[in-house]
Amino acid sequence: MTPETQAYVTTVIAVYGAVVATLGFVLSIVLGIHELRRERPRVRVTLDTGHLANIGKINSEPLILVEAVNTGKGDVLLENFGFLLKGGSKQVIIRPYMIELPFNLEERRRLTAYYACRWFRENKANDKIVAAFFKDVTGAMWKAKITSKMRRRTLDAPDTGYLIEWSPELMAYYPKERPTAEAE
Repeated sequence: MTPETQAYVTTVIAVYGAVVATLGFVLSIVLGIHELRRERPRVRVTLDTGHLANIGKINSEPLILVEAVNTGKGDVLLENFGFLLKGGSKQVIIRPYMIELPFNLEERRRLTAYYACRWFRENKANDKIVAAFFKDVTGAMWKAKITSKMRRRTLDAPDTGYLIEWSPELMAYYPKERPTAEAE
């Protein structure tokens, strides 16, 4: 083998080794970042509409369903639920319907907050509401944007089913029969 050929082969091997080492280094950084992100808490919040179904009885009035799913590692202690307004201010729901806050949301578990569409329509700031949120004890805010389609579904929800009312005396929610057209 001539010295030129030997130098060429040595250069090719050195370049190959440098490229493989660089690719391995970059891949290990990418995998390390991915692993660190996987290990941190993460809550996915989604919005939908629906109602509570009681077998053999009338269903509830239409509701906004705000669902939080813990998709990260470890438990997340949720302490607040509410709505974000344009400009960054918040409407915190002090006593959400059917959930007790603070709530320890375990890995791969879900929590659903219910908010009556009627309450949303009656809210004077409903045109300023841009998202629903859950906030954990570390201050992290997990939110879902209220799209124009979701807003339309909420505002156009029918007035059917029993009403969900708050009793200041009992400090609790209770179902109430919807007034009939004859009673009005």
